[in-house]
Amino acid sequence: MELIQTQRGAPCLINDGHRYRRDKKRESHATWRCCLKGCPSRCTIDHSATVFLKKPGDHTHEKISTPQIDIEKARTSVKRKAVEDMHAHVDKMVCEEISASSPSYKHVHALKSAVYRERCKLRPTIPKSIEDVLSAAESTAFGLESFDVIIRDEPNKILIITSEDNLLHLSACENILGDGTFKSCPKFFEQLYTLHGYKDGIYSPCVFALLPDKKKPTYIRMLQLLQSACNERNFTLSPATVHTDLEVTMISAVTYKFARSSRGTLQLPSVPGLVQKDSSIQSHQRLS
Repeated sequence: MELIQTQRGAPCLINDGHRYRRDKKRESHATWRCCLKGCPSRCTIDHSATVFLKKPGDHTHEKISTPQIDIEKARTSVKRKAVEDMHAHVDKMVCEEISASSPSYKHVHALKSAVYRERCKLRPTIPKSIEDVLSAAESTAFGLESFDVIIRDEPNKILIITSEDNLLHLSACENILGDGTFKSCPKFFEQLYTLHGYKDGIYSPCVFALLPDKKKPTYIRMLQLLQSACNERNFTLSPATVHTDLEVTMISAVTYKFARSSRGTLQLPSVPGLVQKDSSIQSHQRLS
C-alpha cells in the first residue's frame, strides 16, 4: 500500500496493482474506491495509510501494468523533490529518479514537465507589463529577502533594488562606479543600471536600478530617489568622484546632482569631444 499523487495533485492509493481515489474522509479514517468507473471495489484505511480497517473488495478488471505504476510513483517523487529544493537542476533530478526506479528515459519529458508545473505553483505570477512588475515589487516576491529596500517610482517606471547596508556603504564611498547593461535586462525595461562603491581597493555592487530608457531625466530621477532613500536613513550620498562610461546623458545627470559635492569638486571622467554636446557639463567644467 502506497500513497502517491495524480497528475492534478489529488491523493491516490496504490495497492496490489490497483489504484484508488479517496471517496470519504472521516476523523479517524478514510474510505477509498477504485479509480476505474463501474468497479465496486472499496477499502477503508487509517489516516497514516498503513493499516487496512476494511480490506479491498474484488475488482472487475485487470491490474494496472507495473511500468505505469512506476511512472506515477516517479512523478510523485520528483514533484516532492522539486518543492523541497527549488534550486535543484531539473535534468539531474529527473535522471537520478529514473536511475533509482523503473521508468525508462522516454518518460523524461513528462517528469520534467511535472517538476516545472509544481514549481510554478510556488512562484509569483509572471508579470505581463511594466506596471505589473512595479505593483508587485517586494523583496519577498523576488526572493531577495537580503535586499530590504525596494524603491518604486510608478509614474516614471523606475524600480531600484538595494538594502540599507548597501546604501550605508555607498554613502561612505568617495568613489562610485556606474555601469548600465542593455543586452542583459529583464523584460519591459530598457536597461539595468548598477552603482558600485569603491572602498579598500574593492568595487562592491550596491544598487540595481531597472530603467525604462537612457534619457537624462530618467537618470536624474534615479539619483534623486537614491538620495531621498539615503536622507531618510540619515546617510549622505555625495561622492567626490563618479566613474561612468561615455554616455553623455548619464554624465550630465551626475553633474546636475553631484556638482556641489560635500566632499569637494566632483571629478568626472574625461570625455573628449562629448563635453560640447551638453551645456550642464560645460558649466561644470568651467566651475572646476
